[in-house]
Amino acid sequence: MTDPSWRIIMFRLFFQTMMENECNILNNMSRTDFREFRSLVIEMVLHTDMSMHFSQLKQMKNLMQSTVDGGSLDKSRVLSLLLHSCDVSHPAKRWDLHHQWTSRCMEEFFKQGDIEKKRGLEFSPLCDRQNTMVPQSQIGFIDFIVNPTLAVCGDMVVAVLGGSSGFEQPWNQTLVVNKERWQQKADSGEKGINPSDAVNDPKPPRVASANHKTSESEYYATSTKQNTKTKPATGTNDSNIHGRPFSNIGT
Repeated sequence: MTDPSWRIIMFRLFFQTMMENECNILNNMSRTDFREFRSLVIEMVLHTDMSMHFSQLKQMKNLMQSTVDGGSLDKSRVLSLLLHSCDVSHPAKRWDLHHQWTSRCMEEFFKQGDIEKKRGLEFSPLCDRQNTMVPQSQIGFIDFIVNPTLAVCGDMVVAVLGGSSGFEQPWNQTLVVNKERWQQKADSGEKGINPSDAVNDPKPPRVASANHKTSESEYYATSTKQNTKTKPATGTNDSNIHGRPFSNIGT
């Protein structure tokens, strides 16, 4: 995950897309704030990679333990875990949405498996179209990935809120219901999953060209030209950047 190409991909697909589609929400930022925001977004997205999953949960548990002794939660790690939790959270949605997300994800995996088979490579996990047991895979996903992630995320949110006892975790019951649905399918001998309705999706809006490599200085210069308002001072309070009203999150 240290491959610099990931940073290039992030820059093109997010920052340049904003600029070329006239939706640059960052054009009032100073250069210093822009660089901080950009670095934070890259870090958050890189932490959605499943190779960092278990270490990320362990680190957050250790951080939360430190708050008992008066420590604070690092805001970049808090935001990274929030994004990662969202990334794996579709089993916590109602069944029709969860099933649709599962179908779309499996289609992506199977397409990868088709390419691997054509090239004479071994199948990556869950990519074998003929032998992957979808219901069982989702049961395992819920038990070993989603449940533990949302449990830590829920505890983290409580810590951010100062130990609020009124914080609810509504996803718990939904996970139980969805797991039961998959178990019923597994018990009945069902192995695959019906195709999704992705073919009916509306076409996405125009996106930035992947052939044009824009540097940070070029982006910022263009952003400045688009902005007709006075930029804030370099020392803008970072709570305005990250929207964080959390006094117990460290800088």
